[in-house]
Amino acid sequence: KAASGSYILLEADTICVHGDNEESIALIQKIRQSLYSGGN
Repeated sequence: KAASGSYILLEADTICVHGDNEESIALIQKIRQSLYSGGN
C-alpha cells in the first residue's frame, strides 16, 4: 500500500530484507504470513 493509500500491484521473485537485530526474524515472518494470506 502506497503512502497515498492506493495499492500498487507488482510481481516479484524475491524480497530482500536487511537486519541484524532481534526484530529482523519476526519482521520476515510477518511479511511471509501476510503474503501467504493474500495481504489480509
